[in-house]
Amino acid sequence: STTKHKQCTSYWRGKKVGGKMEVVVSASAGVLEALLPKLAKMLTDEYKLHKGAKEGVQYIRDELESMEAALAKVSEVPPDLLDKQVKLWATKVRKMSYNIEDTIDSFMVSSSGSSTACCCVGGKSLLPRTYKARGDIAAEIERIKKEVEEVSKRRERYKVDSIVAPAPSASDPRLLALYEDEAKLVGIDQSREEIIKLLSMEGEGEGASEQKLKLISIVGPGGMGKTTLANAVYQKLEGKFECTAFVSVSLQPNMKNILSSILRQVTSKIKDDEV
Repeated sequence: STTKHKQCTSYWRGKKVGGKMEVVVSASAGVLEALLPKLAKMLTDEYKLHKGAKEGVQYIRDELESMEAALAKVSEVPPDLLDKQVKLWATKVRKMSYNIEDTIDSFMVSSSGSSTACCCVGGKSLLPRTYKARGDIAAEIERIKKEVEEVSKRRERYKVDSIVAPAPSASDPRLLALYEDEAKLVGIDQSREEIIKLLSMEGEGEGASEQKLKLISIVGPGGMGKTTLANAVYQKLEGKFECTAFVSVSLQPNMKNILSSILRQVTSKIKDDEV
């Protein structure tokens, strides 16, 4: 099982998705998820560690669990809002975790009593040729402990725990544009008519069977009046449809509020028609 795991680990380190490397924070959390159970296993009587070594492993495990919780919190923050130092810290955690895992795997294999155990991919060994003996693991644990302490101090310096994921916006600041005076936008009438023409539901022929659904995107820098223009088009066309709704979606939308708004707008028109 160790051989299979090491083969998978080696591949996952270089794994690409959509031509890009895995997100640093998620990758770091993934490595810790695999490492923590191994540290717990080392604390069992099976590996017969000395008291000092056990205490060191317990310390390392506790610190890494805390780092895993911090990474879970950081992963909720959009990548573009993360400080560069936090990303560097997550990268350091990942590299350190790989090294710790290699050391533990080497020790576990040597403790199993198998002198022929080996893991090779393409003729290249993924494990050290000489496994760590019990006399050496204590020194390795002490070295790892110091490295974990340093990474923990970086976490404090970089204020990783102060990062808070932004809550979904209850309201979109662009909603103010819905109440902007159309007269303030130069040329809005012409732009509105062009969009209405593009949205024309009629096909080449006549009849309902020729109607087609269409989507038009209005793009441009912020503050150019895109939302006001879209609302002007909506106000001009809504009378031609039985059910209509106009919503503004922010970068971090509250989907429950958006869907509720659509439902209210649609159902209110249905009730008005029934009256």
